[in-house]
Amino acid sequence: MNHEAVLENTTVAGGAAARVDTKRMQIWERTYDIAGDKGYLAAKGDCFEPDTTATLRALSREHGAVALDVGANIGLTALALSQYCSKVIAVEPIPVTFDYLSKNIAARENVTSFNFALGSEEGTIKMQGSENFLAGAFVADAYTVNDGHHFTKEIPVRRLDDVARDIGINSLDLVKIDVEGFELEVLGGGRALLGDLKPIAYMEMNHWCLNMFRRLSIPEFRERILDVFPYLFAIDGPDYVDFTAPNAIHAICHAHILKNRFNNLVAGFDRHELVARLELRKKLVDERNATH
Repeated sequence: MNHEAVLENTTVAGGAAARVDTKRMQIWERTYDIAGDKGYLAAKGDCFEPDTTATLRALSREHGAVALDVGANIGLTALALSQYCSKVIAVEPIPVTFDYLSKNIAARENVTSFNFALGSEEGTIKMQGSENFLAGAFVADAYTVNDGHHFTKEIPVRRLDDVARDIGINSLDLVKIDVEGFELEVLGGGRALLGDLKPIAYMEMNHWCLNMFRRLSIPEFRERILDVFPYLFAIDGPDYVDFTAPNAIHAICHAHILKNRFNNLVAGFDRHELVARLELRKKLVDERNATH
């Protein structure tokens, strides 16, 4: 059942009051009352992104997996990960979004949260976003919106290599990154840790964000990811395609830019393991589609 209830008024980073709602939502195998900004909750159904939760399940190694959720937003992916990982570390930079995240994960003892951005250099960055759709907040150092409706906030930035121990990363099996085009900076600040612990990475590929916010093309984005991870796959529905294969690059880029396909990538250090987990993902997604 889909229902919403007003909890309170809160002041967001831009200084305007935004209504806080809750929504009953199924995430993987459990149901939660989720607090968040009205626009984002309204855009979500009663069941949170089944393909995403199936992907996270398939990519989570068994026997006490540790996951890092970068760009955790209000905590929906962290709640999914908490059901099949022994430890989830959620990082969310926007303060009001972090408040929602903290509320939503409060009952999950295996999830910890941190309020800063991860990037390639320590310092501060300017972020912009809409108070009614906080999930779209982006780093605004190369592009800004001057429409009077986007807030601007200075956010502290840390390097993953520098803070890993402080935030409890002694081992790492899965990294989920959804940061509106800032993915390469996150990876750049964690190269040593990633190379040492060799997790699987699941990240967004978003032509709009990369082009407008970072001035990056899809080919360059792909090449720079492959400078960190030796293996890279693009996923589309239940299917996956090797993004390192020369005969597939053109088709994937064309479909992504012109048809909004292949919006997520899976990268890692062990090709055999990646293929096995992507096959499991395909099975989980196919099973879900067969029952709906």
